[in-house]
Amino acid sequence: MRSTLLLLLVLVQLPAHALDFWDAKEPGPLAEELVDAMTVPELASQVLMLAFPDPIPDAGILNWVEARSLGGVKYFGWNAGTPAQVAQASADLQAASQRTRFRIPLLVATDQEGGWVRHIKGTTTTTPGNLSLGASGLPYDAWKTAQILGAELREMGVNMNFAPSVDLYTNAANTVIGPRSFSQDPLEAGVLGMAYFRGLESQGVIATAKHFPGHGNTAEDSHGLLPVIHDTRATIEGRELVPYKMLIAEGLGAVMTGHIAYPEVSGNGLPASLSPELITGLLRQDLGFQGMVITDDLFMEGARPSGWTIATVTQKALEAGNDMLLLSKPAASQLEAWNGLVGRAQKDPEFLERLKAAAKHVLVLKLRELRGPRAVPLVLHPKKLAIPASAAEPFVLQTTARGATLVAAQTLPWKPAAGAPLVITPYAGAFQPVLARFPGATVMEYGYDYFGSDPEVRAAIVARAAAAKRLVFVLATPGGLGYLRALEPYRDKLAVVSVLSPVYLKEVPWVRAAIAVYGTNAEAFDVAAAALAGEIVPPGRLPFRFGDFPSQGR
Repeated sequence: MRSTLLLLLVLVQLPAHALDFWDAKEPGPLAEELVDAMTVPELASQVLMLAFPDPIPDAGILNWVEARSLGGVKYFGWNAGTPAQVAQASADLQAASQRTRFRIPLLVATDQEGGWVRHIKGTTTTTPGNLSLGASGLPYDAWKTAQILGAELREMGVNMNFAPSVDLYTNAANTVIGPRSFSQDPLEAGVLGMAYFRGLESQGVIATAKHFPGHGNTAEDSHGLLPVIHDTRATIEGRELVPYKMLIAEGLGAVMTGHIAYPEVSGNGLPASLSPELITGLLRQDLGFQGMVITDDLFMEGARPSGWTIATVTQKALEAGNDMLLLSKPAASQLEAWNGLVGRAQKDPEFLERLKAAAKHVLVLKLRELRGPRAVPLVLHPKKLAIPASAAEPFVLQTTARGATLVAAQTLPWKPAAGAPLVITPYAGAFQPVLARFPGATVMEYGYDYFGSDPEVRAAIVARAAAAKRLVFVLATPGGLGYLRALEPYRDKLAVVSVLSPVYLKEVPWVRAAIAVYGTNAEAFDVAAAALAGEIVPPGRLPFRFGDFPSQGR
């Protein structure tokens, strides 16, 4: 019987062992083998990261994964559901990836920076944000913040976070970065960015420093247009590039390129995301970055020069030195981009080599980070998620308090006997913590308008303020600043609670009592109320210098 079985084994030609992502080989050599074995359509798919319309993956995105071997997917604020939905989506998408011939898993990404930018909401932890970390200046708090966010992302199968944002707070008029920055100081931003990177790494989540070379010194938002920054190479060498140098030296795995033009550095008006001088030249050759480079969303207006099709943009982005191309929507543009990459690579040998090099960078990152005991699992348990992460709540309160900053204290602390305040706020959550400490407090809410203020609302605020014994004004935006200015006659009974960025306090030097808490989480409002009542003395310091910012004249 045994001899018969042996004979059958000899006669039957068993297929050779198939090349597989999970082979026990070193990342570099295995990535080369995979690239050499992939078809052009597979290579073009592997360098794309796409979004899908709704929390539940549709047939279109599942087909991208299983039929084309897509490289990655992205959860934005508009297609991320509850944590359980995200976990189920991640599991379903990764299951589809394991039905492809090489079983290459997806990079599953989101923007969970903490603070202002938190794309997956629900029960996920709301931290006070990067600027609060800069105000406390404690690397441990940056590490622990990222460790908590990373633990929650891990539960949901998200293996890549587009964070930390190491853009510097260089321009007071910057409304797209602002509180997403750690600091105006490049060394402080670098130290906190490194700690944040290590916190994500501890949970197997890939950190992505952004937005290279730096989105801090502009008042424009690249979602709607192309910001142009006229800083020189010498300037950014000692400023914007410092955090990148520090993170690269620490072994950072990924960098996101921004849609910002640096004509004095690149010699042209192209966004950095499309500029070979800034990616291949500055980032790769000069800074020595060997990891994966990914674009910011190429659907953003700042990434699309006038007259360029999405197919042209994606090809130019790849030629510039990016390895992965992020494209949010629409589905027709995603397909157009892929078709363009495939068609170009099939007729242009030089472009094909660039495509292969990009795919290799993507695969090396995956092979290093998505295998082994630390890797974010592909098989998840959406009904048993540990979200929020263990010990998140007390830590968030503590780190919020450590970042809180006393900007002006001439009339603080307040004694309850001096009268109940009127709380004027765009956030309903700001009222209860004040009421708990000052019985009889009342509230007046105004609309969250980022840039504008309504004359009728301003008049109503002034009328209520005149009759109140004390005032708490919650300031978040330039629009809110318009209302605050009208309260100058009542400065002796006014305290300002600044959230997000306190940069607007520079415009109202007459304010005699002001506390900055940076976040809009419940803990931020609790800490602010505690500071008003004298329960705590805020220990933080402003992570920028007012004197470096010109008056905005709003």
